[in-house]
Amino acid sequence: MLKIIQNLYPEAIILREPLFDPDYECFFDSHSNVFIAIPKNALGGKEKELLRAFMPALDTSPNLLNFSIQQKNWFNFLFHDGELLQNNEERLRFIHFHIDGKGDQGEYLEAIQSLVQDDMVLVWTQTNAGVIIDYESNDSLLQTDFLSMAEAFLSDFYYPVDFYIGRFYDMSEQLKDHFQREQKYFLISRQFSPQEHIFTFEKSFPVVLMAKQGEDLLALLKEEWMDIFGGDIELLTTVKTFLENNSNTSLTAKRLYMHRNSLQYRIDKFIERTSIDIKNFHGALSVYFICLYGESLLKNGHR
Repeated sequence: MLKIIQNLYPEAIILREPLFDPDYECFFDSHSNVFIAIPKNALGGKEKELLRAFMPALDTSPNLLNFSIQQKNWFNFLFHDGELLQNNEERLRFIHFHIDGKGDQGEYLEAIQSLVQDDMVLVWTQTNAGVIIDYESNDSLLQTDFLSMAEAFLSDFYYPVDFYIGRFYDMSEQLKDHFQREQKYFLISRQFSPQEHIFTFEKSFPVVLMAKQGEDLLALLKEEWMDIFGGDIELLTTVKTFLENNSNTSLTAKRLYMHRNSLQYRIDKFIERTSIDIKNFHGALSVYFICLYGESLLKNGHR
């Protein structure tokens, strides 16, 4: 197919990355895993339809921007009824990004792609926004790494880029719910804190609480309560007491009649499992709200 097209259209350009140019029609050849850009003035209407019957034409829709098998699988899972095809036991997180620019996507496609390491998957959700699927490892990027990326992007392209660094989750069908909830947090945080460019659950959750009300707020608290504590009364008591004692391990251990090392182990495991550092102010504040909600449920006989 590739050779036939090259013979028919000598002006065609073969590329490894998509070409966003108003003078070209760009197609993706899944057999060769390359993009074929043909000048629009070289294509008639019927020729274009015939080529599209064999190869998808690239446009600005996210479905076609996600051209690899992994990208398509993740896009279909997150936004449609696609199945989760991952079978490993690794945890992962979603790193959401939004580019505040109106330029041609081709200007910053390569820059965003350069942020993605070999074991990550980049999924476009809009022409200027997307999510990076990042599997947990000892080399996982830190907040400072994303801050450096945001600063570099601004200096190179003059477009601010915002990141929401999600928590690590187990591989399950609930990933879609986690993704959608984090998308809401990201949107609200960007609206309320436009001066910030790096967001996390710890920083975003108090802002979200101020923005939500009524049934929406209760539903959100319930989701986080079940996700973080799973209705575990003992864990709730441990974490809440720890926070109310200003994260003082010795004092908390005395109040709970526990050995200090046992308490420290439980707190460390909680932080590791939830990806929420309750030893810092923002993490402690966010989780304390959820503790209060969980406690109110238990007092009323619910879990």
